[in-house]
Amino acid sequence: MTGKPLLLLAALALFAIDARAAATSTPATINICDRTPKVEAAILDAIWPGPAPSCEAVPASSLAGIKQLNVEGQHLIALIAGDFDNLTGLKELILRNNRLTTLPSGLFDDLTALTRLDLGVNRLTALPAALFDDLTALTRLDLHSNHLTTLPAGLFDNLTALT
Repeated sequence: MTGKPLLLLAALALFAIDARAAATSTPATINICDRTPKVEAAILDAIWPGPAPSCEAVPASSLAGIKQLNVEGQHLIALIAGDFDNLTGLKELILRNNRLTTLPSGLFDDLTALTRLDLGVNRLTALPAALFDDLTALTRLDLHSNHLTTLPAGLFDNLTALT
């Protein structure tokens, strides 16, 4: 094969490579409008103190750059899976003193850099078995003053850095 057919095959191969890269790369901006409103507000405040431009196009690099997120005392009764997505650089997450009774599976999956998680003074009655599986850097976990009576077997198995 020579000439135009070969050139066409090369162009199609490059297009396929570009399409795969685009499908696996993080977008430049991320819409966070579908997160729990008080979590969304805390994220926007962590990026832009004062009036935030919009929740529709938050720079992915800004989300990854957040180191601490404080959602303490906001009367939260529930969180949704995805609330903390793309916060890959987060070191501290403070959710204490709310009214949380349960947490969805996968809630903390993107938080692989997290070292401190404070869930104290809530109303948690149960925790999903794999809730902490990806939190291998976690050194401090606070669950005091909740209503937990039993915990799933293996809940803390991956928390090897916990002190």
